[in-house]
Amino acid sequence: MKHEEFHAFSNKKFNEYSEKKREEAIEAFGCEVAKNANDLTVGELKGFLEEKMGEYFDKYHVKEVKIKEKEIKKEESDKDIIIYVPYDGNVEMLRLRPSTASDEAPKIFLKEKEIGVKVKDFASKTKEEISEETDKIVEELKKNLDYLKKDIEECNKELKKGLKDEAEKIKKRIEKDKEKLKEIKEIIKKWFVKTPDILFWGFKFIKDRILFYKFVL
Repeated sequence: MKHEEFHAFSNKKFNEYSEKKREEAIEAFGCEVAKNANDLTVGELKGFLEEKMGEYFDKYHVKEVKIKEKEIKKEESDKDIIIYVPYDGNVEMLRLRPSTASDEAPKIFLKEKEIGVKVKDFASKTKEEISEETDKIVEELKKNLDYLKKDIEECNKELKKGLKDEAEKIKKRIEKDKEKLKEIKEIIKKWFVKTPDILFWGFKFIKDRILFYKFVL
């Protein structure tokens, strides 16, 4: 079976990928929290936000790729030697260009949980040349994965900060709205003491305001 070959670490920029992923995470987090947090007490809200921040970080954080250098194997065909490098992690990372990247990214293909690289025209090369080329390919993979690792760590750090900032913004907005409703209730209570006849209209007003705030949040 023929596999698609592509130049590793040479497609979309990692920073573009990570920014889009972070924006999606924060938007989805904000929508769910705003929809479910209005009926919670201040104490419940804090626990709810912490739980959801952890949940969305686990769902959206970027996982790095790690190669298993000790499990590398080679296969020979009529024209080529194929190096198979087992890996763990998010295979999508192999197509992304790190902020710092090597200009000699190898051409690879993917087979299950292995990265395949062809050493072409091996018949015209000595064993030493083949070994050197194999080592060079592995080193290029490791170098670019190390560059990506730094980008991924920064990306996940920014994701955590973005979720925290969004949670704090929602928390402040809900607390402010609850304070407004409390003030309205106090006003109605004072009115009722002075004029009992407005009891019905006062409670209706409170109910309408609560429904309004739930609708707009």
